[in-house]
Amino acid sequence: MDNQIPVITCSAQEMAFLAGSLGADTLLGVADPFMGWLADEIEDAWKQAQSALAGRSFIKVQPDGGIVMDVAVAALVGTCAFPDASFVVTFTPAGGETVTRYLHVTKQLAVEQAAVSEPVAAYRLVALENGEAAYERVLKIFDLDGQRAVSSPGGELPEAGLIQAREAAADGGLKEAQRVLREVGLSRRV
Repeated sequence: MDNQIPVITCSAQEMAFLAGSLGADTLLGVADPFMGWLADEIEDAWKQAQSALAGRSFIKVQPDGGIVMDVAVAALVGTCAFPDASFVVTFTPAGGETVTRYLHVTKQLAVEQAAVSEPVAAYRLVALENGEAAYERVLKIFDLDGQRAVSSPGGELPEAGLIQAREAAADGGLKEAQRVLREVGLSRRV
């Protein structure tokens, strides 16, 4: 992975293996790949993930069974597993399919995490240089490159209020969403 922008693609089981090797219990945006599995099935999948990752040089298995992770892989997965902040970016273009990305940011690195389905269901992690690069990526996802920012005051809204407003907008339009936002306590004028 030397001399290139680090990009990796892993199955959910491989992501769990890598994150677990770094000491993480969960990953935002990655469902538990072993939900409902028997212990023997999980152990077999763990061995298969280890073998597949070693085959792609993401890890090296030492003679004593220890795991040494590629530095770039460790940086990518570590940023996803232990971010300073994470952002969920969801965008549905008119008539199109919903796009969801997770952006994980630390002081050293930002990582874009996306679910991919080709050739099989997996997750692609792409290194972004820093928080500013993550911001630029959000602009690209929303196709806002070159669009000027609107001058308006900021606001604060509880997550439950955002969900209610989103549902109100879908069911009753803009006026209904504005009413809900006022009721749930948006701290600024809508």
